[in-house]
Amino acid sequence: MKIALDPYMHRHVPLLELPQFVAKLGDEYIELSLRADFLDRWVTPRVYPERIRDFKKALRDSGVKLASLLPMSRWASPHQVERLTAMRYWKNAIRIAVELECDTMNSEFGRGPAPSSPFTSYNCCAGGHTEFCEAAFWDSMDELVPISEREGIQLNIEPHPEDFIETLQPVVEMIRSINSLERHGGDPRSGGRGSSMPCGFGRQIAHPRNKAKKGAGEEHPGQALRCVHDPHAAGSGR
Repeated sequence: MKIALDPYMHRHVPLLELPQFVAKLGDEYIELSLRADFLDRWVTPRVYPERIRDFKKALRDSGVKLASLLPMSRWASPHQVERLTAMRYWKNAIRIAVELECDTMNSEFGRGPAPSSPFTSYNCCAGGHTEFCEAAFWDSMDELVPISEREGIQLNIEPHPEDFIETLQPVVEMIRSINSLERHGGDPRSGGRGSSMPCGFGRQIAHPRNKAKKGAGEEHPGQALRCVHDPHAAGSGR
């Protein structure tokens, strides 16, 4: 098990100074979450070869390791232009993860609030449109899961407020469907358990806005659970 710092609360720290900053906090691992100078919401990665080279050196010099990346794109958008754009961004993010020797990527389901009102409770794809978001999500998985398998990337996805899916049990069922043998044409590499699973389930704990809890009669997520985010630790800077 890796316990990683999500330095989102410290995103004012320059990228190349971040590993040493994390080391001084006493942490060994980083989850590199959203930053304007690396992976930011809804836009192409702000990453180029020199930045990757210098960041890898900063990690080596500090002794801190990169546990995961957290890209965020509209891969579940029912608007095809958005979804196809998100696919380009995701494929680029996977390439970056490989170059950084990072084998884990965490994300959310999307499709979140409309771009014109990103911090409100309004979701342009909520309610009767959720089935279109799910259909778009499966289209994206058809593209991304084979790539993540080929590159050895573990992809963890968590439900989040204002995503098209926000609760625990439907997510567990979807993750298990992604990892099913039938979905990948019977390829035994795709349907195994444990570390062979290309996709896993992530969840936040004790978050006041995230009510993705197991309800009566629901199964335990079991081996589908791959990562846990503790927002209380993040709020205190750890």
